[in-house]
Amino acid sequence: MAESSSCADYTTCDSCTDNSTYTHYCHWCSFDNACHAVGSVYGCAYGVSCYAIDSCMRQSPEPRGDLPPPAGATAGVLCLAASLLMCMSCCLLVSCKVKDAYLNLLPRGQGGG
Repeated sequence: MAESSSCADYTTCDSCTDNSTYTHYCHWCSFDNACHAVGSVYGCAYGVSCYAIDSCMRQSPEPRGDLPPPAGATAGVLCLAASLLMCMSCCLLVSCKVKDAYLNLLPRGQGGG
């Protein structure tokens, strides 16, 4: 397309951005699908990219090996650790109580207590 006299003369996103010059600094606005001069009261604050959405999207998923484990697995490990800690605490408490009960059964001179 030849040099236009204004941004409004461009009818496609590509022609709007490709032919933008120092005298006509244009960008494409998505709200009305039209070309406007940057700073125009009829335009938009920021122009959009003219690339088709297909060129921005992956055609197939890409595997990623550096992802953290799922939240459910992390929660399961934390629950298991908390259960083991509680079980060990109970075992220690019971063993101390059994020891105290045994020492209380012995005559005062034999138990060391």
